[in-house]
Amino acid sequence: MEGQAIMQGNVNEHRLINPNKMQLGYGKPSGAKTIWMLYVRMLASIFNLKKNGFKQMFMRLFSLPLYFLILWAFYFEAKDYQRAFITKSGLIFNAMVGTYFISIMNTICLCK
Repeated sequence: MEGQAIMQGNVNEHRLINPNKMQLGYGKPSGAKTIWMLYVRMLASIFNLKKNGFKQMFMRLFSLPLYFLILWAFYFEAKDYQRAFITKSGLIFNAMVGTYFISIMNTICLCK
Protein backbone atom coordinates (compact mmCIF):
# COMPACT_ATOMS: atom_id res chain seq x y z
CA MET A 1 0.00 0.00 0.00
CA GLU A 2 1.32 3.40 -0.92
CA GLY A 3 0.45 7.07 -1.09
CA GLN A 4 -3.19 8.07 -0.65
CA ALA A 5 -4.30 4.63 0.57
CA ILE A 6 -1.97 4.79 3.54
CA MET A 7 -3.07 8.29 4.42
CA GLN A 8 -6.78 7.38 4.32
CA GLY A 9 -6.54 3.96 5.92
CA ASN A 10 -6.23 3.00 9.56
CA VAL A 11 -2.61 3.33 10.57
CA ASN A 12 -2.73 0.41 13.02
CA GLU A 13 -3.95 -2.03 10.35
CA HIS A 14 -1.00 -1.47 8.03
CA ARG A 15 1.77 -1.38 10.56
CA LEU A 16 4.92 -3.12 9.40
CA ILE A 17 6.95 -4.93 12.04
CA ASN A 18 10.69 -4.75 11.59
CA PRO A 19 12.20 -8.06 12.76
CA ASN A 20 15.63 -6.45 13.23
CA LYS A 21 14.44 -3.78 15.63
CA MET A 22 14.88 -4.60 19.32
CA GLN A 23 11.74 -4.09 21.33
CA LEU A 24 12.43 -1.94 24.39
CA GLY A 25 10.04 -3.35 26.94
CA TYR A 26 11.77 -1.71 29.90
CA GLY A 27 11.15 1.89 28.89
CA LYS A 28 13.56 4.63 27.99
CA PRO A 29 16.81 4.71 30.02
CA SER A 30 17.48 7.74 32.19
CA GLY A 31 20.12 10.33 31.37
CA ALA A 32 22.43 9.16 34.14
CA LYS A 33 22.22 5.55 32.95
CA THR A 34 22.97 6.61 29.38
CA ILE A 35 26.01 8.65 30.45
CA TRP A 36 27.24 5.76 32.62
CA MET A 37 26.93 3.28 29.73
CA LEU A 38 28.82 5.61 27.39
CA TYR A 39 31.56 5.97 30.02
CA VAL A 40 31.81 2.19 30.49
CA ARG A 41 31.99 1.67 26.72
CA MET A 42 34.78 4.24 26.45
CA LEU A 43 36.74 2.49 29.22
CA ALA A 44 36.22 -0.88 27.56
CA SER A 45 37.52 0.49 24.25
CA ILE A 46 40.58 2.08 25.86
CA PHE A 47 41.61 -0.77 28.13
CA ASN A 48 41.23 -3.77 25.85
CA LEU A 49 44.32 -5.96 25.50
CA LYS A 50 44.53 -6.16 21.71
CA LYS A 51 46.79 -4.27 19.30
CA ASN A 52 44.24 -1.53 18.67
CA GLY A 53 43.54 -1.27 22.40
CA PHE A 54 47.20 -0.64 23.23
CA LYS A 55 47.36 2.00 20.51
CA GLN A 56 44.30 3.78 21.92
CA MET A 57 45.61 3.54 25.46
CA PHE A 58 48.94 5.10 24.49
CA MET A 59 47.40 7.81 22.32
CA ARG A 60 44.78 8.87 24.86
CA LEU A 61 46.68 8.45 28.11
CA PHE A 62 50.32 9.20 27.29
CA SER A 63 50.48 11.56 24.31
CA LEU A 64 49.33 14.69 26.15
CA PRO A 65 51.55 14.15 29.25
CA LEU A 66 54.47 13.46 26.91
CA TYR A 67 53.84 16.76 25.13
CA PHE A 68 53.70 18.66 28.43
CA LEU A 69 56.92 16.96 29.54
CA ILE A 70 58.61 18.33 26.41
CA LEU A 71 57.14 21.78 27.11
CA TRP A 72 58.41 21.61 30.68
CA ALA A 73 61.90 20.77 29.42
CA PHE A 74 61.90 23.93 27.30
CA TYR A 75 60.35 26.23 29.91
CA PHE A 76 62.15 24.96 33.02
CA GLU A 77 65.11 27.33 32.75
CA ALA A 78 63.26 30.20 31.05
CA LYS A 79 63.95 33.64 32.47
CA ASP A 80 61.51 36.55 32.64
CA TYR A 81 63.60 38.72 30.33
CA GLN A 82 63.80 36.32 27.36
CA ARG A 83 62.27 37.54 24.11
CA ALA A 84 62.24 34.36 22.08
CA PHE A 85 59.78 31.60 21.30
CA ILE A 86 60.25 30.31 24.84
CA THR A 87 58.76 33.09 26.96
CA LYS A 88 56.51 32.80 29.99
CA SER A 89 53.62 34.41 28.11
CA GLY A 90 53.98 31.90 25.28
CA LEU A 91 53.46 28.95 27.61
CA ILE A 92 49.68 29.28 27.62
CA PHE A 93 49.59 29.61 23.85
CA ASN A 94 51.85 26.61 23.34
CA ALA A 95 49.81 24.52 25.79
CA MET A 96 46.52 25.38 24.05
CA VAL A 97 47.83 24.84 20.53
CA GLY A 98 49.57 21.60 21.47
CA THR A 99 46.46 20.22 23.15
CA TYR A 100 44.40 21.15 20.10
CA PHE A 101 46.72 19.40 17.64
CA ILE A 102 47.17 16.34 19.85
CA SER A 103 43.39 15.93 20.06
CA ILE A 104 43.18 16.18 16.26
CA MET A 105 45.92 13.58 15.85
CA ASN A 106 44.20 11.27 18.35
CA THR A 107 40.95 11.56 16.43
CA ILE A 108 42.62 10.90 13.08
CA CYS A 109 44.71 7.97 14.29
CA LEU A 110 41.96 6.29 16.31
CA CYS A 111 39.28 6.44 13.61
CA LYS A 112 41.13 4.11 11.25
